[in-house]
Amino acid sequence: MKKARMPLIAMLLVLAALTAVFCTSCESYDEMNPVILKLGDMTLTKFYFDSLYATNDDYYKMSQGAISMSDYFDSIVEDVGRYAVTLKTARDRGFTLSDEEQAKIEQDYESQWEHIRQIFREKVNSSITDEAEIESEIERLFEIDTGYTSEVYRESLKLTLADRELVRKLFEDLTKDIEPTEKQVRKYIELKVNSESQAGFATFAQRFNAYAEGTGDPFLFIPAECFTVDQFMIDTTDTTASAARISTMDEKLDSGLSSQQFMESVASDENDDENMRDEKHRDLGYLMHDSMKSSYSIEFYYAAYRASGKKVAPGVEIMSAPDLQLFTTTDNKLIARVAEESCVRYVILNRRYVKGNVSYKIGDDIWNYGYEGAKAEIRQKNFDQQADEWYAKDGRKIRWYLDRIKKKYVPS
Repeated sequence: MKKARMPLIAMLLVLAALTAVFCTSCESYDEMNPVILKLGDMTLTKFYFDSLYATNDDYYKMSQGAISMSDYFDSIVEDVGRYAVTLKTARDRGFTLSDEEQAKIEQDYESQWEHIRQIFREKVNSSITDEAEIESEIERLFEIDTGYTSEVYRESLKLTLADRELVRKLFEDLTKDIEPTEKQVRKYIELKVNSESQAGFATFAQRFNAYAEGTGDPFLFIPAECFTVDQFMIDTTDTTASAARISTMDEKLDSGLSSQQFMESVASDENDDENMRDEKHRDLGYLMHDSMKSSYSIEFYYAAYRASGKKVAPGVEIMSAPDLQLFTTTDNKLIARVAEESCVRYVILNRRYVKGNVSYKIGDDIWNYGYEGAKAEIRQKNFDQQADEWYAKDGRKIRWYLDRIKKKYVPS
C-alpha cells in the first residue's frame, strides 16, 4: 500500500509538541516504555512510536476504517525507521550541541512541560484543595491519559528536544546551498494563487489583515471587488484640545490641501490612529467590502464608501446614514469627515482592488514569499531523498522489537 510519508522536518514538529524520545540507555523505562528498535549503539523506545502514531496525516482515515490498523501500523514503523536512521546519521557525522544550544533546549523543555502540567492541573476536581493532594491527582490523571509517569515523560521530552536539534543541524548543513530557480518560484506562487482563489472573501480579509499587522503572508488573489481607505483620527475625549485640532484640520481642508499633504498628516504623530503611523499598515489601508459592515463602526464604514465616491454604502439606509462633511483636495480626492462618540475621522480612499491575481515583481513581498516557500519545499524534498537513500542502505541494520507493542495497535 502506497502512502504519503511525513517529511522528516515535519516529524520534528511532532517531536516538539508530543515529546518523542531517542536515547542510548533506556533500560530503566522498559516496563512502561520498552525499547522497540536498536541501530548500532542507539535505541528507540515506544514513546516515539506513540507520538507519530497519533499525529500522522492518515490517522483519521485509519480511525474511520479507510485504512486497516495493520497497514497503518506498518506505515508508522517505516516512518520510525527512517527517522532512526536519519538521527544515527546526524550523530555519526559528528553533530553536537553547544552550551548555548543546550541552554535553549533546557528553556524550551521547561516551557513545554509547564504548559503540559497546567493542562492536567485544570482537570483536577475543584473539590480538591490541598496542594499535595492536587499534585498527586495531577500525576494520577497524567499517567491514565498518557500511559507514562511524569518522570518518564519529562526525561523523554528533554532527550527528544536534544535529538531534534541534531537532525535540524544535519538538515541545515546538507541543504544550506540549495536555491530555487525563477521558474520554481513562479510555479510556487501560481499554486498558492490557485489555492487562494478557492476561498471566500472572509478568508481573504483575514489574510489581508494578518499581512497588514505583520503576522501573516502577503495575499495573492482578490476574490471580489473591494477597496481600502486611510484616515486621520482625532480623539475627542479631551473636548477642549480636540475642538481646536478639528478646527485646524477643517481650515486646512477648506483653504486647499493636496492629497499628498493630507497623507503627511495621516503619517504624523498627530494622528491618534496609531495604525496609520505604521508605513505598511498605512500603505495597505483598511479593507472595505459590503460583507465587512460589522467589522467597523457604522460611521467609519459609511465615510469610507462616501470617500470612495459612492453616494450610498451597502447595508446603510439613507435615512439612518450618519452625518458627514465632504472635502475635496486640490487634486480632486474626496475626504469624508464623520464624528463618533469618542473621535472624529477624516477618511480618504487608498486604493481599489479588482477581482483576480495580485500583480508582483521580483524582489517585492509576494516574490520573496514565493522564493522562501519554494526554497523550503526544495530543501525538504532534497533532504527526504537523501533520507530515503540512508534508509535503503542502513534500514536493514535495524533490529526491531515490535512484538513488545504491536498487540496494542493491531489487536489479534
